[in-house]
Amino acid sequence: MIRYFQSGYLSRYIVIFILAVVFWTPSFIVQTNSGGISLPFYQLLSWIAGNNYYILISVAFSIVLFSSLIINYLCTEIGISAKISMLGSFLFIIVASALTFYTEMSPFIWVNLLLLLMLRQLYFFPASNNHIADSFNAGFLVGVASLFFAQAILFVFLIWMAFFIHRSGSWRNYLVALIGAIMPHIFALTWYFWNDRTDEFINLWSNLFDYSGLSAFLQMNTMDSIVLIFLAVLVIFSMFHSFSKIRKKSINVRRNLQITLYFLLFSILIVFLSGNVSSIQLFIVPSSIILVHSFNELKRGRLVNILLTVFIGLIIVNQFLKLIVLF
Repeated sequence: MIRYFQSGYLSRYIVIFILAVVFWTPSFIVQTNSGGISLPFYQLLSWIAGNNYYILISVAFSIVLFSSLIINYLCTEIGISAKISMLGSFLFIIVASALTFYTEMSPFIWVNLLLLLMLRQLYFFPASNNHIADSFNAGFLVGVASLFFAQAILFVFLIWMAFFIHRSGSWRNYLVALIGAIMPHIFALTWYFWNDRTDEFINLWSNLFDYSGLSAFLQMNTMDSIVLIFLAVLVIFSMFHSFSKIRKKSINVRRNLQITLYFLLFSILIVFLSGNVSSIQLFIVPSSIILVHSFNELKRGRLVNILLTVFIGLIIVNQFLKLIVLF
């Protein structure tokens, strides 16, 4: 299975699309409430769609497919996957469809897309000729993401960590990234102020952190918990396997894998601080990249292929349980 997707023939795209359709079909049949805190940009997009469920779920599905192509591009460009491989898209679709609340429109669909674009700025930062612009762009993307999910603003610290990892000693990059993150909030506040709704904007941020520890995970149903544990074990073993091979990689690959690891750690921190079970979706991007690197480093993939097959089966069962509950 892994070897099949380590090439880029048209049939791979078709199989990935069919797999995504299978995962998401129950969500098109059963209407579910979106997760996450309703912040300005998400409210705006829902209003544009007329709060029509089928428009929102179709947009969510399209964004996930588009995000899978972006992550595949990133994996090939930073050198952890072959140039013609579709393994990144394949694994992203699996991870991004693992839990029942993953396959619905929520603020985190947009947040993950924006963080992927931010990650591109960080990965290619050393090769850039305009670090100030890249710093601002990365910060601005985080700022926009935080208008979908407030705690995403903490990813500014990930940007600063990436600068440190890439040996960027210029204080301007750190400052410009912070300004970029603040800028979308200035625009949003201006709009609220112009419409005499400043108090509403302030109230949105009054409970930025609602620490609940592990209680957020206790809100999940049993099948979601089983799938999440399976995925977590797979990612943990892949993480150790990836970093056991890291010395053989180029400096840029090593640094980008370190950034990915910090991405995962920051995501874990934000999940605990937010008290929102849907924020677990922040794990999708870094987990997918770690899996891609680890699976590409495997010499014998029989066991992993068996585990992936079981995992895909669990996801399908988990998603279609929605229909059983419905009928």
